[in-house]
Amino acid sequence: MFHILFCPIRFVKITKKLLENVLDINNIPDADFGNISIDSRTIQKSDIFIAIKGKNFDGNLFAKEALSKGAAIAIIDNKDCLLNENTILVGNSLEFLKDIGKYIKDTVAPRKIIAITGSVGKTTTKTWLKQILSKEFSSFSSPKNYNTIYGLPISLSLMPENVDFGIFELGTNKQGEIAELSKYLSPDIGILTNIYEAHIGRFEDKNALAKEKLSLIDGIKSGGLLIYDGDSQFKDAIKNKAKSQNIKSVSVGFNDDCDFYIKEYGNKIALETPVGEIKYNISVSGKRFSYISATVIATLYSISCKIDMFLEYFTELSALDGRGKINEFLYDKNKIQIIDDSYNASPNAVLAAIEILESKENSRKIAVIGQMKDLGKLEEYYHKIIALKLFNANLDFIFFIGEKKLWDIFCNICKEKIICFEEINNSVIEKILQTMGNMSVVLLKGSRSVGLEKFIEYLK
Repeated sequence: MFHILFCPIRFVKITKKLLENVLDINNIPDADFGNISIDSRTIQKSDIFIAIKGKNFDGNLFAKEALSKGAAIAIIDNKDCLLNENTILVGNSLEFLKDIGKYIKDTVAPRKIIAITGSVGKTTTKTWLKQILSKEFSSFSSPKNYNTIYGLPISLSLMPENVDFGIFELGTNKQGEIAELSKYLSPDIGILTNIYEAHIGRFEDKNALAKEKLSLIDGIKSGGLLIYDGDSQFKDAIKNKAKSQNIKSVSVGFNDDCDFYIKEYGNKIALETPVGEIKYNISVSGKRFSYISATVIATLYSISCKIDMFLEYFTELSALDGRGKINEFLYDKNKIQIIDDSYNASPNAVLAAIEILESKENSRKIAVIGQMKDLGKLEEYYHKIIALKLFNANLDFIFFIGEKKLWDIFCNICKEKIICFEEINNSVIEKILQTMGNMSVVLLKGSRSVGLEKFIEYLK
């Protein structure tokens, strides 16, 4: 087991010398540099602005704005945007950003780097793992949703020197991104939470989506470890690919052939592990939260920790904003609960959220379902599945927020139980609130672009 160290936090300071070593040029101005930013809107004094070009934007055009807001220097790769000695021209700004991240990662050299990807549950897994590890070790995790080829190097640049574990989230919008991120990060441990239909419209089919998720294995160090969903339809492909690349694998799931078999779930969990059965409590109910907690335990086991040392801390874990957190409000003298699962939505995640709503013992149950985006040619098919689930669920009111082309699906299946709106706004929120009585519970679940978080903002 790793020995425990408690050290003051120290960061790798970005200096003129560091930048010159990365850039291999000698015209960096003297300055007390701050953090790295690729967004001119969020520049703080002394930040280093790196101008990134994307499909629909060119950060070079915002170098002037970044400098006017206090950036120490602006790294650009378009000579037409040279302004003064504080604009530094490089061959490729993105490669420069990646070089800084790699330099700091190699300098910090954590004992273990952990990469997390999957269709759902990445951020909660990352947050819970860091929260548990931080009880005994120095741990760092990527902030917010910094899980792209732009965000990952920035995350690395923020990693403290004395960190034991670095935990990073990897996302994807197209084929090849996870492989690129994983090879860049070169993790010791990979966690593949699951393979569901989230964003499947960006891929040819579910097999192509699975291939993308499995490419996490491509960057894991030889002799490293993969923790994966043992209930997945792709579990054999996952295990075989890991083995072919000299990666050990550990499965987590609800089938008794999983290495970490969840025998009982809810607030009280019974988990069969390679070292025997363990029992522990968590403060949030639901199958997905039980699975995430078991994944954290599988990770503890994989880094040779004594699991019993950490079990008492699992009661401190809670759902995150927009990812299943339960908020309580007093509205018009009525006590109401809001299950805020508004951050994103895939078909599997929506079905699971509806089951959680059904399980509640509140006096009135209300579902506010937002349109699921990025489903491509399967859009109608998956929305029909959700409509059928809603119709058969024991719910008092159902609201759908989304494009009119989908209204007929919900109205034909759910009939008088449902009301549809194109968008969420104060008027719609007030109409939903009018359906509530004392001890009502409301589920908010939809794709992020639908903006169901406005419901919480309105009540606050």
